[in-house]
Parts: sequence; structure tokens; C-alpha cells
Amino acid sequence: MIHPNVRKALVEIIESLQPGIAYSRLQSDFQEHLPAILVKAEQNDGDYLATHRVQLEYYHQDMNDCEDLARTIEAHLMNAPHQTSVGMIDSVRRETNLREIPYTEQVVMYTSSVFVDTRCI
Repeated sequence: MIHPNVRKALVEIIESLQPGIAYSRLQSDFQEHLPAILVKAEQNDGDYLATHRVQLEYYHQDMNDCEDLARTIEAHLMNAPHQTSVGMIDSVRRETNLREIPYTEQVVMYTSSVFVDTRCI
């Protein structure tokens, strides 16, 4: 059974809200191009309906701006369903709350996890 590529779908959804900030891999110079959101997904293609776990990492120069960006993106994602070029995202639910992770003095990082529900294409 084939499900939408959840990582590609979430990058596309985030890019529709704020172009140029969502990535499936960070480049070595990503700190020069902040803000940035890294999307990491565990693809689960077992059943007709599937739940996938996705970790979102938010990078920014400013703590308040980073938290605001994360909350805006999460609210948008949870306002599902979303139709994307790789398929339908039926729902997005929070798994873990947003939390700050120590990173560097120049970069603030927040992370959270969500569950993404899809059905076979």
C-alpha cells in the first residue's frame, strides 16, 4: 500500500504558508538562511489508514520569533485536511508540546512532534 510521502507533504504545506523555510535536510550553511524548519518523518505504509510520526525542528535567531513561528506553523498544520501534490493529509495531531532545545548562542531551536494521518493513494 502506498501512502503520500509525509515529509514532502508537510514541507509543501509549510512552504505554502512561508516560502523558503521548510527543509527535509539542512545544508551546512543553514544558519545563514534563518528561519528554517526541518521536517523529519517516520513513514508508515502498513494499512489503508496509517499514522506517521513527524518531528519538526524550528531554527531562528530570536527566541520569541522562533516560538511564534512554531505556534503559527503548528496551528496551520492542525487545520487539516490538506491536499498536496503528493496526496491528502487527513489530520495532524500534537504528540509532544513545543519545547526549547539548547543549540548555539546565535541560533534558537524549538522542537515538537505530531502524528499525521493519511490513507492510501
